Amino acid sequence: MFPAPLNSLWQKILDSLFPIHCLGGCGTEGEWACANCRSTIVARPRLISTKHTALDRLIGAYSYAHPLIKGSIKEFKYHGAAPLGAMLSGLTESAVAKLATLFPKDAIVVPVPLHATRLRERGFNQAERLSEAVARALESSVQTPLTRTRRTGYQAKLSTEERKQNCKDAFTCAPVSGDIVLVDDVVTTGATMNEAAKALKKAGARSVIGFALAYG
Repeated sequence: MFPAPLNSLWQKILDSLFPIHCLGGCGTEGEWACANCRSTIVARPRLISTKHTALDRLIGAYSYAHPLIKGSIKEFKYHGAAPLGAMLSGLTESAVAKLATLFPKDAIVVPVPLHATRLRERGFNQAERLSEAVARALESSVQTPLTRTRRTGYQAKLSTEERKQNCKDAFTCAPVSGDIVLVDDVVTTGATMNEAAKALKKAGARSVIGFALAYG
């Protein structure tokens, strides 16, 4: 790891070679998310079907089809762009505060975990960062009883059935009780959330409400 001054110099070199452009698609140079594109982000909450799952409710806040939402999640998740992490946390907190009546009182907030290998590679768990925002909105606390016991492949290019098999029995959980709000960044088929919810209920959770920043 470079000392702070060298880190700063290296970042300036990278910025000059690969200038940042707004991920909203407008082409504005010098920032990840310009004010105009940020102003187009509107929460469009969706209750996603939980039929044949262990989830009691599954809520998505923003459409993943919005280019700034999609681009920001990818850039934050895979490249650790801190300003985008702050923006996504703010969007999460705002959405959850408006949807507070859909969550049980005194629920514990639990992030969907990464496998230890992927966590070391990435350096952080984006779901855990978002969980902190959810907990602030609900005036609750974050706990991490879930463990991902095997490294699952990336879900993006898999079919619905392949996603189910990819995540099957991928989680274990320490003993828990009461109501849980399970948090992830993106939900599509809900396969990952379902497997995590199964582990939580097996460990003693009374109910599991899933929340994802984006759905798609």
